[in-house]
Formats: sequence, C-alpha cells, structure tokens
Amino acid sequence: MKVTVTRGGRTSEEREILLRSETIEKELIRQGQEAGLSVDLALANILRQEIPENYLSSLSLSDLVANLLQASKFLSSHRTDEIVVKLQAQETPGHYYLFTNSPDANHIFFSLQEYLHRRSLHFRVFCHPILSVVREDGLLKRVSEGENNLPQESFIWMELERLPVHKVADLEQAIRTIISSAVNIHQHRPAMLQKLTDLGKIAGLSQYQDLYQWLQQENFIPVASRSYTYAKGADASHFYEEKSEALGLEQFYDRAFYKDHQSVTLTPENVFPLLGHGKNVDLETTELRCPLHRFERLTYLGFREELGDDQYREHCFWGFYTQKSIDENTFAIPALKQRIELAQQQLNIPPACHNYLKTIQIINSFPKIELFLMGDVELRRMLRSFTQMHRQAGVKVVVAPSASEVALTLMLIMPNDYYLPEHIERMELYLRRYFRALSVESRLIHLASDYLSLHVNLQLQDKDIKIDLVQLEQGLTKVTMPWKLKFRALLEKNFAEDSFSTWERYSKAFNKDYRARTHPRFAVRDVYNIEKLLHDKRDAFDLWGPFHEDDDYYRLQYYSFSRSYLNDLMPFLQNLDLRVLHEVDSDLLVDTSKIYIKSFAIKPNAENSLPFKQIKSLLLETLRAMRNQEVENDYLHRLQPLTGLSWREIDVFRGYRNYYFQLGSPFTKKRVADALVNNAKVALLLYRYFEGRFKPSPKLADPMTRELEVLSPIRQQLVTALEVVSDPNEDKILRTLFNLIDSTIRTNFFLRYQQDDYFFSFKVNALGVIDMPSPRPLYEVYVHSATMEGLHLRGGKVARGGIRWSDRPDDFRTEVLGLVKAQMTKNAVIVPEGSKGGFFTKRYSADRDEMGQIVKEAYQTLMRGLLDLTDNRTEKDIIQPEGLITYDDLDPYLVVAADKGTAHLPDTANAVSESYDFWLGDAFASGGSHGYDHKQLGITARGAWESVKRSFREMGHDIQTQPFTVVGIGDMSGDVFGNGMLCSRQTKLLAAFDHRHIFLDPNPDTEISYQERQRLYDLPRSCWDDYNKELISAGGGVYSRQLKEIPLSPEVAEWLGVRQGSIDVPGLIKLLLRAKVDLLWNGGIGTYVKSSLQSNEDVGDRANDPVRIDGIEIRAKVVGEGGNLGLTQLGRIEYALNGGRVNTDAIDNSAGVDTSDHEVNLKILLRQLRFEGHLKNLEDGYELLGEMEETVCQDVLANNYTQTLSLSLDEMRCRDDVEPYLELIDRLVSSGLLDRRGEFLPSRKEVSNRQPNRLLRPEFSVLLAYSKMYLFKALLDSEMPENSVVSKLLFDYFPQQVIDRYSDSLKRHPLAKEISATILTNRVIDQAGSAFLQTTSRMTGCPQVEVANAYLIFDNLLTGHELRQAVFALDNKMSAEKQYQLLLKLEDLLSFFCSYALSNGMTIPSSEQDLERIAGQLQEYAMLLSKVLPAESWQQCKQFQKELQECGLAKEVAYKFAVLDSLTDFLPLICMLETSGQNLEQLAKIKVLVDAKVNSSVIYQLLDKVPVVDSWDRRARESLVSSLHAVNVRIIQQVALDAAGQPENFFSKRRQKMRIFEGLRQSLINEVPRNFHPFTVLLRSLESLLTA
Repeated sequence: MKVTVTRGGRTSEEREILLRSETIEKELIRQGQEAGLSVDLALANILRQEIPENYLSSLSLSDLVANLLQASKFLSSHRTDEIVVKLQAQETPGHYYLFTNSPDANHIFFSLQEYLHRRSLHFRVFCHPILSVVREDGLLKRVSEGENNLPQESFIWMELERLPVHKVADLEQAIRTIISSAVNIHQHRPAMLQKLTDLGKIAGLSQYQDLYQWLQQENFIPVASRSYTYAKGADASHFYEEKSEALGLEQFYDRAFYKDHQSVTLTPENVFPLLGHGKNVDLETTELRCPLHRFERLTYLGFREELGDDQYREHCFWGFYTQKSIDENTFAIPALKQRIELAQQQLNIPPACHNYLKTIQIINSFPKIELFLMGDVELRRMLRSFTQMHRQAGVKVVVAPSASEVALTLMLIMPNDYYLPEHIERMELYLRRYFRALSVESRLIHLASDYLSLHVNLQLQDKDIKIDLVQLEQGLTKVTMPWKLKFRALLEKNFAEDSFSTWERYSKAFNKDYRARTHPRFAVRDVYNIEKLLHDKRDAFDLWGPFHEDDDYYRLQYYSFSRSYLNDLMPFLQNLDLRVLHEVDSDLLVDTSKIYIKSFAIKPNAENSLPFKQIKSLLLETLRAMRNQEVENDYLHRLQPLTGLSWREIDVFRGYRNYYFQLGSPFTKKRVADALVNNAKVALLLYRYFEGRFKPSPKLADPMTRELEVLSPIRQQLVTALEVVSDPNEDKILRTLFNLIDSTIRTNFFLRYQQDDYFFSFKVNALGVIDMPSPRPLYEVYVHSATMEGLHLRGGKVARGGIRWSDRPDDFRTEVLGLVKAQMTKNAVIVPEGSKGGFFTKRYSADRDEMGQIVKEAYQTLMRGLLDLTDNRTEKDIIQPEGLITYDDLDPYLVVAADKGTAHLPDTANAVSESYDFWLGDAFASGGSHGYDHKQLGITARGAWESVKRSFREMGHDIQTQPFTVVGIGDMSGDVFGNGMLCSRQTKLLAAFDHRHIFLDPNPDTEISYQERQRLYDLPRSCWDDYNKELISAGGGVYSRQLKEIPLSPEVAEWLGVRQGSIDVPGLIKLLLRAKVDLLWNGGIGTYVKSSLQSNEDVGDRANDPVRIDGIEIRAKVVGEGGNLGLTQLGRIEYALNGGRVNTDAIDNSAGVDTSDHEVNLKILLRQLRFEGHLKNLEDGYELLGEMEETVCQDVLANNYTQTLSLSLDEMRCRDDVEPYLELIDRLVSSGLLDRRGEFLPSRKEVSNRQPNRLLRPEFSVLLAYSKMYLFKALLDSEMPENSVVSKLLFDYFPQQVIDRYSDSLKRHPLAKEISATILTNRVIDQAGSAFLQTTSRMTGCPQVEVANAYLIFDNLLTGHELRQAVFALDNKMSAEKQYQLLLKLEDLLSFFCSYALSNGMTIPSSEQDLERIAGQLQEYAMLLSKVLPAESWQQCKQFQKELQECGLAKEVAYKFAVLDSLTDFLPLICMLETSGQNLEQLAKIKVLVDAKVNSSVIYQLLDKVPVVDSWDRRARESLVSSLHAVNVRIIQQVALDAAGQPENFFSKRRQKMRIFEGLRQSLINEVPRNFHPFTVLLRSLESLLTA
C-alpha cells in the first residue's frame, strides 16, 4: 500500500525540492539579489529549520524568497549591541510582520508573548532563533547558529493580524522597552549575584550562606539591586542611596506594564516602607512590577548590615522566583534537608513512618526562602503542626514564621475536594476580612492524593495581630467545604430520618455545572421538590429569594419529568406579568428517573405589584394550576400580583367574562381582562362584592345583616372607584361585570373552592341582566372550568330540554338560545317549559374513545354544576344545598335530555343525580338504561311522520298505501332519519346524503329498498357505503363526499334536469335539495335551507355554507323536519309562500321531548309509589314502565296528530279572517312573551301585501306554541278550576295501567298541577285554535283561564272527544277538507257557547249534578229539533246526516254533526227555563218563530258581505253580530213571557214596528252596504220590538 501525504498541496519530496538551497539560490539570482547572496542563503537555511513547515508549505517560491529578503534586510544593517524593533506592513490591511533583534538575553521571547496576550492582539510566531553573527561597521557579513565564540543575537519574527495603524508606533515602543529591560537585567545579573555572594562575608549575615547559594542557583532572578545607608530611627529624608551600588532596572511600575503607565523609581522615599525594620533579613512582596516575565509583583529581599554607631546599610534586591524554585523539592536542598531531618529527630518522628512521610510531602512544597529564614524552634513548631493537622477534617492553619514586617504567611492544609477556584476566592475574601488585610495572595504549593497545601501571603495594616486558630479554621472550613459535604450536612439536618438513603440517591445526581451555580441549601430545596414530583407525579414549582445583586429578584424553579423549553413556560410568566432576567436548565438522573429543572430569575413588571413575599404561595399555586391545566393560562392572571387574589378567586372573573362574551359582548376577552387589570382596585372590590354576596358565614346568616354590613358598604366603594375610571369602554365593562354579579342568585364557588375537582357555576336571574339579548329565559346557569364551558337556559321553573355538545365555542349560547326558542315551542306540548343546555370542551383528541371520555367528563361537570345549585325534594319538604346562599325561591325541578353529542349519556347524568341523592333519581335524564330508548321506539321519527302524513293526506295522498318519492338528509344509522325511512313501505328514496356519503337510487323498488334500509338500520354504525350496490337501480350508486367530482348517470341527470356528466359534491347536494320529489326528509344535523333574503352568515352553520339553498328553490311538495334547524324560519316561510307544505322542527319532532316528559313524570310517580310503599323497589317500577311503553307512544303520537291538526284548522280559519291571529301576535308581543322580530312573524303590512292575506303554516306553528305558553303560565299563576272535567285531566295524562293500579297516588304527584295545566292547554288550543282564547277573552272580558275552563265544560257536554275521534277514524276515507269542516263546526259551536256564557255571566257548571243535568237537556234539545225546526231545515239536517253516514260515520255521530248548527241557541234557551215558566220544547218553538220573523240568517249573511278594512271594522261587525243575537234572545224571552200560548200575538201587536224593521231589512238585501252604519239602524229597529 502506498500512502501519499501532502501539506499545502505539496508532497514531502516537492517541499524538499522547493526549500533546497539550490532552488532558493536560483530564485535569488533570478530576482537580481546576487549581493549578500551567501548571507541570504545562510539565513534561509536557519529559518528553514525554525519556521513551522505548515507555513512554509503554503508559500510559492517567489513568496518564500520575498519573505526571506524582508528578514534579511531587517537584520542586515545595525550594531551588535543595538535593539531593533520593526512592524513591517504587509499587503493585507491590518497584517504586519514583527521583527525584533537584540543582544541575546533571558526572558525576551516569553515576556514579549505575555505582553501581546495581555493586549489581546492576534499574533503568530514564525521563529525565534539565536543567531551567531559577524558584523563589520554594522553590516551583517555572516550569520550562523551555535557558534558561541561569536556575538549572539536574539531574532524574533511574528505575524500580527487586525492591528490598527494608530497602534503601531506605541506597540513598537512598548516592545523596545521590554527587550531593553531584559537585556539590562541580563547584563547586570553577574554583578547582582556577586553581591549576594558578598553578603556571606558580612558579620551578622553570614549565617544565611545557604540561602545566598540557593538564590544564585537559578532560583531567584534579581531585576534590581540597591544599597541604602541610614541611622537608626531616621525618617525617609535621611536614607541615602549609594549610587555606585545601583544595578539592574531603574524604572518600575505599580501595575502590569503598558505603554502609558507611569513609571516608579527606587528612590529612598519610594522604598522607605521596606527599609529599617530592625531585622537582619526582610522578605516582602511588593506592589512593584517590571516589564518582564509575567509582569507579576516583585519580591523584595533586604539584608541589614550594621556599620556601628547606630548606622546601617541595607542591601536590597528586587526580583522574582523561577519555576525551578517552586518545583524543586525541599529535600533536594542539602542544607534544608539536614535541618528538617534534625527537627524530625528532635520531635521523635521515625524515618519512613506515616507522620514522617506526610511532613516530608508538605515541607517539600513549602516556600524555600522562608525555610531558610526560619529558626530551628519555629521549624519544629511548624512540623509538629503538620503531624497533627492532616488527621483532622476541614481546613487547618499553620502560621508560618515570616521575615516580613507587614506580611503574614499562612500554610493552609485541606482535603483535596475542598480546593476549587471559587472556594479559594471566598477563602481569600474571608481572610482579608478576618485580618483586615490590604491584600491576600495564595498559591497551591503541594498536592497529595487526599489533601493539599496552600501558601497564603497577607499584607497587613497592623503589625500586631491576634489569631484565634479555632475560629479561623472553622470559618475557613465553612467557606471552603466542598459542595457535596455541605449538601450532605444539610440533608442530615432536613431529612433526619431518611438522610442516608436520600444522600445515596442524590450524591451523584447533581453535575458539576449545577454544583457550580447552586448553593447546597438550594439543592436541598430542589431535593424536596423532586421528591414531591416523584411522589405526586405532577410538575412542581418553587420560588426562592429575594436575591440581592444588581437588582432584587427571585428564582422560580420548575421541576418536570419531561424536557420543556422557554416557549412552553414563558406564556405562564408573561400572563403573571413577571419579567424573566435569565434562565438556567439542569438535567438530573435520580435512580432511574430523568428529572428536568428550569430555573428562572424573575421580578414583577408592574411597579404597583405586591411584594413577592406576600404573594409567593399564591404565585406557586397559580403556576402549578396553569401547568396542570387546572386553570386557563390567560391575561387575567396579571391581577394576582396587583390584588393578591388566588387563581381560583381570579377565576371568578374568568367565568363571568366568558359568560359576558357569550351574551354578545362588544369587547374581546382580552379587552375585558385589560379593563380589570388596568383597574385592579375595582377588580378587587368586585370580587369582595361577589364574596360578600355568596360566601357562607354564621355571622351573616341574616340577609339584612349581610346587606347592611357587607354589601352596601362595598357598593359605595365601587361607586367611588368607578368614578375615577377614565376609559369609557373599561367603565362599561366593569359596570357590566358588576351587573352580572349582582344578577347572580346562586353560586357553588364557595362549595367547590377547596375541592380537587374545582370548577364553579352561577345562576343568573335573566331579568336583572341589563344587556341580555332577547328572548330572555327565566334563569341561566353558567358552568365554568378549565376544561369546559357550559350553559343551561330555562324558560320556567319547571322546564326541560336537551343538553348538547357544541362545536361553537365562540357563541355556543347563541346556538343554545336558538335551540331553547325551538324547545319552548316544542315543549308547549309537554309539562315543563322549554330549556336547553350546551357545553364545549377545551380539550381535544383525535382518538375517538379518548374524545368520548373528554366529552363525558365535561358533561358530568355540567351536570354537577347544575345540581349544585338545585334544591332537593324529600318526602315532606324541599331543602336547599347546605352552604348555598340563595336570592331566589325554592327551585327543585331540574330535568335534562339528550341532544347532539350526548345521546349516549343519560345514564351518566342519572349516575350524577344518584350521587346527589336527587329526588328525581334516574328521572333526571330521560332515555337511560331504565328509560325509553327513543331510537328503538323510533318515536321522534314517528311523531314527525304524523306531520308528513297529514301534509300528504291534505293533498289526497295516502303515503302508507301509495308510493311517494323522497330525498333525505341523513343515513340509516341515525335515529330520526333511519326510523323515518322505515315508517312506510311505500317510500321511494331517490337520494340521500350525510357528512360522509351521497346515495343515489333514481328508480328504486319500494319493497327491496325498504328491506335493505331495514338491514342498514339494524347494522351497528352503518353508513351508506354499506348499502348493497347490487340493489341500487340503474344509474345509481354511493359516492364519498371526499371526491372532487361525482359522475352523473343519464338516469340521475334526467331526474335532476341537468346535462353534465359529472358535478362536484356541493353542486350535487344542492341539486338534490332542489329536486322535484314528493318529500324532502331532514333527519340529519345542519341547516340546509335559508331564505333568499338571508346570508350564510345569518344562518350560523359554516360547515354547510357550500351546500345551502334558498327556500324558494325547494321543489319538494312537502318538507318533513325530523331533525332540528334543517331550515331557517325565514327559509320555511319562503318555501311556504311558494306553495310548499312545512311546519317547523319544533312541531314535527316534538314526540321525542313528549316521550321523555312522560318518562320523567312516570319515574317521579314510581319513586313516589316506592316512598308510599306501593312498590318494593324501583326494579318493579321499571317493569311497569316497560309495560306502558306503547301506550305512552300512542299518547305522544296523538299529541303530534292534534298539533298538526290545529295548524290545519287555523289555516282554514285564517282564510276567512286573519285578524284574530294578528291580534294574537300583538297581544303576545305586548305581554313580553313573544319577540315578533326574533320569531320572524310578519307585521300587518307584510300580511296585507300577501296574496291572499294570510299567515303561513310555519308562522302558525310559532303562534300555537306561544299561545300554549301564555295559557300554561296563566294556569300555573292561578288556581286551577275545580270541576270533574278539569280533575279528570290528570288521569288523561297517565297510561291506563297506572290509573287502574295507583289512581289514588296520582293526585299526590309533585307535578300534578303542572300536568293538569299541560293537558288543559294542549286540549283547548289544539282543538279551538291558537287565537280562540285571546279572541274570546277580549270579547267577553274574562281571563283566558276562565275561557279555557268554559271550553272544556262545553266540549264535555257536546261529547267533543267522541265526535273528533269519529272524524279522525275517517283519515284517507273522507277528504281532509271535509274532515276539517266538520271539526270547525264543532269548534264554532263551542266558541259560541263560551262567548255567550261568559258574556252573559252564565254560571259555568262544575258539579257532576249540574253537568249531568245540562247534558240531559242538550240531548233532549237535540231530539226536539225534528219537531221544532222548519221542514226545510230539518230536511237539510237529515240529508247531511245521510252524507256523513255514507262517509263512514256512525248514525248517532252523524246526527250530532248534522244538528250542530241548530244547537246555537241551546244555552240561551236553558237560561230561560226558570224565568219563562216554559219547557224546552215550547221555548224551542218560540225560538224558531222569532228566527223566521227576524230572518237572522239573512242579516248575518249581509254582515259577512260588508268589506272589513281594519280592526275597527272587524270589531264593529263582532259587536253587531253579538248585539243582534242578544236582541233575538231577548225577543224570544219576551215572547215566552208575554205570549207563550199565542206567540204570533206578540208580533201582531207590533205590526208597525215590524213593517219598519222589514223595510229596513229589505233595503239592505236590495243593496249591500259598504259599511256597518245601516246595520246599527236595523238593530235599533229590532230592539224597538221589545216594547209594545
């Protein structure tokens, strides 16, 4: 194998060729450099050996020679003893070659390098050869190396980079000074060393002969020597320098050398502090420095020579020790070795023993010069200290004898692990303070395997000091004790019982970086928090401080099992308004657990922040809560440093802010938070008001005491504080929050405050909220937690509705409010009023099961939030939750139901109810495992199907026996869609879509497709893609909504009326919604139809914006709304105006809530039966509940049937007269119950612009509901009428199974009144129409409750139920139109009965006896008609009866319907029985005679022909009709009194008046009047007959 190595692109062979003398010589000659060629070549050979090869290899031959010539030129011309320094600029700016040349001397190169380093200059050394030179007249003639007989010159060549031009001259001068100093010292050194030798000859100094020799053995470099003479006690002015003895440097510096530092000379005045101290030898560390070596402080050696007569000479030396003096073992110096061994013998330390070896180790590194100057006694004392100190822990101090007058030398011996740079700094600081020293210098002089020695030199202020060694050693031990030992000591103190195991676990956990920046006492706190983390398995926080450095701050510690980043935690700190100064991370391994610590230096941003000491625990709690997601991390937390409120107390504002946001706040959440933060005083008062209003306190049990002592003073403070709020928007926000708190009537905050599963809810009286949008419910409960927000709106105290999982977090109250409006309408058929709840989750998961659990937990939180605020019912009483402060009446009724996203959660809700021991038990939420399964029963779809069947029946189409086409929204797995599409085997489902697929079947076989739909319905979690494709007709298929384009077969294209072969998904769905079919069946989720006047934004269902159409575009004959909100109300109205048949979703799908209501009320009854002992346990009750299942369904479907019938009857009534309905709207609006605009009801003007002038079925649906609500409230606010008919209503509600077994218990049902009121309301309004009560009440002046009672009584007398059921049985046999005409006949008679009875003060029969009596009279009267009616009239009755019998009515029923019109005057006649003295037959005959004479029917017909322009005309007509009838009755009564035997005589006596009346009547007949004025004249003429 051949390996080729290159450097600078050249191989070694190529480099060798390049650097050969021959090559260089040729190049020099080529460049014309023949002069001095021999010197240049010799220099080239020297530099080739000295300059690094990597530099030379990068140069070309020409560059190489050019550099050689620069060096040669520099060296060529100067004297041998001359010092030359040159910075030669190069081509690259800032680059220089530094050339120096001088007589050779020690320390030149080292000193130069040290200086350049200190000046932070960038340099590179090329070479530093010592040249042997021959010069003639300054010119270089020969150069070589190693010829010691020739003059030796020191040549230095360096390269400097990035050197500013202006520094060049100064740098050259500084370098020249350094080299000059080195040369000076080198030249004077022999003389200075000789002076040391001569000291040994001086009396009194000869005993230091060993020291002199050691100093001269390259251990001490003298840089200057001086001699001074002085007399004992003389001052500085009498010290004299012997100039002739001056050697070495003349100038020194008091700091490290630099060009502009002021120099110091060795004058007597400057050196006086070192002289004349009375000792023969003085050893000091001075402040003087020279421009050599490391520029360190020079050591002073002074030797005093006695001259006699108190005269002295001081021989002074300044210099520095060499590295040899430090490295050399003491025992290598014979003189010292001998003295030390002698001292060891005297101390009885045997050779080779432990103490011997230890003392040798220490003494070997002891400063030698001090040993030389130490006396034998001092040496023994020091050795004895050495033998003792290494046996003890901690720092031990030996005070070494010192030759210095103002310096102290200490030997510190300590274990190796005590030695750290930061420890030495602290130790030096401690020593400086302890001794009040001017300076402290320490250096390591010995390092053994287990301990080390430090030599410490202190420059003292005082010459006399006292040292307490124990105190000094303890202090030094404390400041230098290694981190781990301190840590263990603290562990033993803080973890006494478990300190050893804790030490074992943590001794290696903290790395070097951690230990370097963390004091052990804080490490112990870290241990405590880590242990807490390991135990709780939850992230932990701690707060340390304050720390006082440049600025006061605190350290926030965060402990976690997972690595986090600054961005993860900064939002927490920012929202607490904390400023992060810096941050440090630490990773630890404790046992097998990886622990991550983040440490932040923090301080508050706000100047008005409370002291951290006051809020420390609050901050930590808040941070833990935020990290554990127990509270939202938002701007509101800034309140904490300003107010000292806990995070839960601040959360009160978060709950109210979020509720305010849902109410439609014009401000963002951030803006609301700003208002609170910017006005922290107001915020604190708002919380104190909330606290004062709701916090339980025995002292405030009396509401008046609470008001006077707490609430009223805070309100006054709030008024004052709000006055200084300058921002009007912030003022509005703060006042709104106060209004919301003041409108709150209950909260569970103080019940939940300390609980681990903290959340809170509050109940608001909607009437008290100033800015609440209409319609206002009665109560709202808002539930707030970190994981969800929930809301429950109630229309009344007894209210019920579903709870939905909302996907509209920004406006879910708007969604719920829209639903509660529909629910109010829907609930008009059931006992409770409308309510609705909703919630959204703040946590999400892509995993279906995990997301299901999140939803379940949020739902449970909402349930607990509601039940916390709900009273409970016991067998005897209603009790309120303990500790709850309430500002409303008792409120024990709370029932919920399933809705979107919560259909699977009734059992969950009931489990929560059971945990509260709530009186409703599992009646709390209908549809649970012991309730009615709506999907299994198909009840919602079956109820909606009643609407659909009626719509088709009115068109003459029986969809149960005749095929019909359908487009559907939904899939067969859905409750409403699936069950709906199985309601008829004649269904031809042409197309359907849901959120996943589009199903197309343009020509399905009804039976085959029905069976396949049944299979899909039975298949769990089926979708359209599971449909057997082979069963789909030609051209059909199932397509994913994820496709970009869907192919259109010719069959589908023809059906949809398009030509293209494919279409996108939204386009196809729009075509399906516009398709020409019989039925559009909505069983899905979403709003697909709006009005052309609405925008998609108005709808509020963004997901379906691309597929939504306008109502006018629907071509289906009928729309069935099994699902909610499929069409907007304006969309329905637009469709209805275009001829479409549609009700509302509240009408169509009310069966679900109706069934649930029956279930709830039956379960309430079951619990009551259990309490009363009729049932052993609830299992028996559940069995009974199952028995009644189908009965309940039939009752529910009957309600759907009668509600849709009521709409149809109102439509027919409206054809004749729209005015009663417009009056009803006005009345409901004026009562505050109805929001005309919110319910999209038309004004009179809008109705008048319609052709014909009428209301539409969706509008009647709204009126039906609100008229029921109005009556229901009136019934609850009054005493229920007491009669057998009303009493029976309660029994009409319950299945026969219950009535048969527990009829006595029904009367004690907790909701008996509400149930009776519901049945009464439904019965009256479904039968009589939505405007009946309002109209009759207005005409009679009686309350609606009285009108309703009268209606029920008369309906009972007329056997109305029997008659209606007979008509209902003729569905699809008799035309719907004819059925409705029959029913309207009955209702017209009932309306007349009610109006007459109430207008004339007739006593409404209530007792069984009265009811039986009047019923008998009615039957008698009906049988008399054949005798008393004119032949023609009776013949018409018989003919009508026959027709009805042919249609299928029983003979008796047909007769009753046939004579209804003839029963009008039954009530007036029976009122005359007693006063007239006549029987019913006689009165009936008189009545027929009077009718014939007056010809009332003709007058009524004429009245109907008069155009009614406005409501006044209508009322005028009503008044005339009423008056005309009243006069007729009075005439009948007068005839009966005056001429019963000969009634014709009554009129013959009044011939003239009769002629006038008949003339007026004939005039009206001949010319129909344009107004009602003539009828007034006619009426007065008729009245004149009453007088003779």
